[in-house]
Amino acid sequence: MSAVSVRGDVPVRMRLTCVVVAIAAVGLLSATAFGAPQLHVASPTFEFGVVTEGERVEFNFLLENSGDELLVIERISASCGCTTADLADREIEPGDVVRLSGAVNTSGFGGIEISKRITIFSNDPAAPETVLFVAGQVVDESAYFIEAHVLSPGLMLLLDVRPYEDYLAGHLAGAISTSGVDWDILVELLPKDVPIVLYDQSGELAGQLADSMLPLGFANVGVLLGGFDEWVRLYGDRLITDLPLSIGLTAPDNSRD
Repeated sequence: MSAVSVRGDVPVRMRLTCVVVAIAAVGLLSATAFGAPQLHVASPTFEFGVVTEGERVEFNFLLENSGDELLVIERISASCGCTTADLADREIEPGDVVRLSGAVNTSGFGGIEISKRITIFSNDPAAPETVLFVAGQVVDESAYFIEAHVLSPGLMLLLDVRPYEDYLAGHLAGAISTSGVDWDILVELLPKDVPIVLYDQSGELAGQLADSMLPLGFANVGVLLGGFDEWVRLYGDRLITDLPLSIGLTAPDNSRD
């Protein structure tokens, strides 16, 4: 009769079987951990700020497959009929990014903060459902509301480059005095993507300053033709005030003589 080798009361054949099972289990876990798609959204909440009721809010999310298998978007569901979402490609290769675009109709939501939910169903084994949010405040529609994106293109900087005493005697409403400010430093601080209008008494100095700004990238700089004198000749004291709006820290203090 052949003898069976035994170590620690456990037959060798049984121990070998356990080792094989353990190796298979490790392989299965590795395949699950590393051989799978993974849906990643860096910013799962789209904050749209404040809008007026009735405005159509458009949003975008970037969906990334950070796994190493093909990610399949099976279905996209919105929390209400006011929200639509569209995905150009529902199959995302590992490392690729696809844009999810959509819109929210804010009609009927005036006076409240909303948070609309979008659920993405995918073959990501770790997170088969990913929830995104579109959130913000909707104010009641009113004739006097102006939204920031409407106001922004019409804004300009109006700079009065005359001596400060002339500015105090009367200037165009909204104009900021540059007197007492180092011009080179000021130019470094001015935004280049905003229209800037310069004026002095006659337009000569303002024109020279504008010429110096053009090579620096100020494509939207302008000069009031004829300066302050021309404005007064055409419009009198319309929109002229003596209330100061200086750049502050370096504006001269006329209270001390």
